[in-house]
Amino acid sequence: MIKLLQSKLKDEIKSGNKKNVIAYRNMIGKLKSQEIDSKSELTDDMCINILQKMAKQINDSIMQFKDGGRLDLVESEQNELDLIQSFLPKQLSSIEMKNIISEIINDNDANGISDLGKIMGLVMNKIQGKGDGKLASKIVKELLTQ
Repeated sequence: MIKLLQSKLKDEIKSGNKKNVIAYRNMIGKLKSQEIDSKSELTDDMCINILQKMAKQINDSIMQFKDGGRLDLVESEQNELDLIQSFLPKQLSSIEMKNIISEIINDNDANGISDLGKIMGLVMNKIQGKGDGKLASKIVKELLTQ
């Protein structure tokens, strides 16, 4: 994935799009830093996890900038977030996630909130990279308490 990002970076440098150049450099820098820390080459799944963390951090920054009235910073952060999300897998809708969770609960005969830990482990393995853990937790609790 790093090679793909580097290729995109070269294209953006040639086109003169400074905002995208900065965003790609940030992504590549974060991935290379993790690669150095782990002392091994990153797999695509590892890259996706790192980019998802970056997306969450940027999303938090956008909220803070909006609250602070810094719309100029919101725009550049939003641009970077959009680029990162273009490399991430499509996220599950809440309806799709609810269907997956219902199936897991039924397949494992879960019958109460005491099964929360077991079900959440199975759910997170199933939706890894494709769904938000907070939303999954909310749906699991809701379905287990019915």
